[in-house]
Parts: sequence; C-alpha cells; structure tokens
Amino acid sequence: MRIVLFVPSSSVKDDQPSEWLKQRLDAAISYYQKHLNDICSFVLAGRWSNVTDTYHLTEAEICKRYITNIIPDTLIIKEDLSVETGGNFAFAKPLIASFNPEKVVIFNSQVNAERNKYMANKIFNPVWNKEFIWIDDTFSQNPKAQQKEPKALTMFKKLFKNVTDGDDLEARQILLYKTPFYYKGIINDKDFFDKNWPGGFNDFIDKRLSIANK
Repeated sequence: MRIVLFVPSSSVKDDQPSEWLKQRLDAAISYYQKHLNDICSFVLAGRWSNVTDTYHLTEAEICKRYITNIIPDTLIIKEDLSVETGGNFAFAKPLIASFNPEKVVIFNSQVNAERNKYMANKIFNPVWNKEFIWIDDTFSQNPKAQQKEPKALTMFKKLFKNVTDGDDLEARQILLYKTPFYYKGIINDKDFFDKNWPGGFNDFIDKRLSIANK
C-alpha cells in the first residue's frame, strides 16, 4: 500500500523540534517502522511561526533532519511555505498527491484533532483514505491551547465556507490574498481578527502561545 505520513509542524528551538513536535515525529517514525511492507513516504509541513522572522532552518527542514538521523534512507518531501495550520494542509496537498497515495496518515497533538480533521476533509482529496494519530502531549494539556482551538476552528470554517471539498487551490488563494498570515502589513491584522476570530483581535493575541508553550 502507498502511504503518506503527513506531519504538520510546530514550534522549534535552537534547530531542534519542540517536545510536542518531537512526539509527533516519533509517532510517525514508529508507524513507518511497523509498516515496512508498505511504501511509506513522509511529507513534512511548516516554515516558521510567521513570515517576518528569519531563521537558519525551516521547521520542515528541522523535522527532516530529525527523521533522517533515525531512518536515513526514507523518502521525505518538505512543504516549507506555510506558517499556519490551514497552509500546512493547503500547500502540502499537491506534494502528497504526487505520491498517488492509497492512504494519508496525519500526526498531530490531541488538542488539534478537530481542526486537523476539518482541514483534511476540506482540503485533501475526498477519495483519499485518511487515518489520524493523536498525541496526548503537554501542548494538549495547556489551558490556553484548549481555549484557542475552537476559536481557530471557527475562523477557518468561516474562511473556507465556500471552498468545495478538495479544492486546495481555492484554499491557498484565500490564505495568500485574504488573510494577514502571508502578506504582513498588507491586510490589517486587527481588522481581520476582529472580523473572523471569536472574541476579536485582543482575544487572538491573548490565545497565542510562545515557543515555551506558555
């Protein structure tokens, strides 16, 4: 069976995965090692936390180096344009499609489950068989992360409400040209989040987590 192991990234520190990102990668590596009779490939998604900072390595590259240190001969493709969850899925979709997968396995923190399931059903090919593996990590236990998730899901449902299931191109167009995530300073952050985030801009800022998960 042709299987793509898809890992949306998270915060990194000093060119190393955060604790919870490492757990996602470890789960994907374990899955790979248990399915050696299948054709498993990795797609790793994520640039940085925003488009204004500059880092030595992207999150996806750090994830790749972590995996290849353990299983050096596996096939890995990086998606290193996205800076948020919707983009992880929308920009990774064409890369995953290149494998013509029979199944896509998605690894993420338990707290992100509902948002990831929504993205997978909205953006990925509807005919792909999807499996989800959730990690109950310290990130998932963070009260701020728990409070943030339903608000983030509501925002993305509003942004993508007119996107046909499986239309990753339209999802990318919305993210690139109708949100402030990629054109910093072009679309006003406060106006965007006051309109689209439950609780408005100040609540969005309050729910943001640091690299230290605080």
